[in-house]
Amino acid sequence: TIGDSVLSDTEIVYFKKALAKFKTLEITIKEITIKRDVRFLTKENWYLLFSKDTDIDKIFFDFGQLLSQKIKDNRAKLEYIDMRFPDKVFYKLH
Repeated sequence: TIGDSVLSDTEIVYFKKALAKFKTLEITIKEITIKRDVRFLTKENWYLLFSKDTDIDKIFFDFGQLLSQKIKDNRAKLEYIDMRFPDKVFYKLH
């Protein structure tokens, strides 16, 4: 309905927290797609995919570990990171 909020207050806080976490990792987000899952498209043209009900702190802890330990200097080759599944992370380099 016109005038209704697209996101709840809880969702707004959730996404603000996520964007702040990206900023601490020096990652700029250019687009957010919210459906069943959330897709953050970066300025570098790769995306992070995760479930809306996942703990933001856990996601970004695991995400930071992945960037520093596995991906390292290959961020330019990154296509996506999929963190929708508990305790599993998938990513693709091209």
